Amino acid sequence: MSGLSHELLAVPHGQLSLYTRGSGPSVVLVHGSGMASRDYRRLLNELSEDFTVHVYDRRGRGQSSAVDSGYGIDTEVSDLAAVLEATGSTRVFGHAYGGFVALQAARRLTLDTVVTYDAAVSIDGDAPDWWVDDFEDAVDQGDHGRAAALMVKGLDLVPMVSRLPMAIGTPVGRLFAASPYGKDWNAQAGATLAEIGEALSHDGPATTYASITARTTMVVGGASAQWFRESAEQILAVLPRGQRVVVLTGLGHDAPNRASRRLVQQLVDALR
Repeated sequence: MSGLSHELLAVPHGQLSLYTRGSGPSVVLVHGSGMASRDYRRLLNELSEDFTVHVYDRRGRGQSSAVDSGYGIDTEVSDLAAVLEATGSTRVFGHAYGGFVALQAARRLTLDTVVTYDAAVSIDGDAPDWWVDDFEDAVDQGDHGRAAALMVKGLDLVPMVSRLPMAIGTPVGRLFAASPYGKDWNAQAGATLAEIGEALSHDGPATTYASITARTTMVVGGASAQWFRESAEQILAVLPRGQRVVVLTGLGHDAPNRASRRLVQQLVDALR
């Protein structure tokens, strides 16, 4: 990530690799599971025209501390709180599992604005979990390609691929795992497993999030799995300052990584 300012931020029981670019109001970007700060380069570049954007590697990525046995959402909220304090930001954008982190943080911290895209929040069992035990077995066996295929199919992350039977999806996943990008995924598999377990363990009613006072916008992809939209609608219905769910027709789960123009404009409007 050339051209960015970079620091190693000390946090309780570790450190986080933090990148910053841009000028204007400060925004913290929280990346998704199976991803890292590098996967948001395009979005960082686009948003930095309007904001000072801070993106950090959550634990288990890059130069940030490893995910240890004490990992949980409390760790994620504590880490995000440290980033917010260091940057002076009260605005957060979270993608997928990062959206779950952002919403959990908004329950405990004083935030002005929270925006999510396909937030990985399970409300009353709407997030599918049939695949998780097999995913754990695949990670334990070092079969990261099968693990990737199971996650994509289980969460319906890439509709065209998600519909494939595992007999086809697994070889495709193994080709991905052997690629340069896949090698990064392989290294993060343990962290991804911990994050999936944490998100699913917090399944519950939408009223869990009713204490959020931040101005909240939940964006979902029109081509993303239906459960992302269902959980967003239920959460926003109980928030005092919640805005409408924004459905971006034709966009999939990877829209933040591709920095879709329609998503970028939605984020600029919501984060101002």
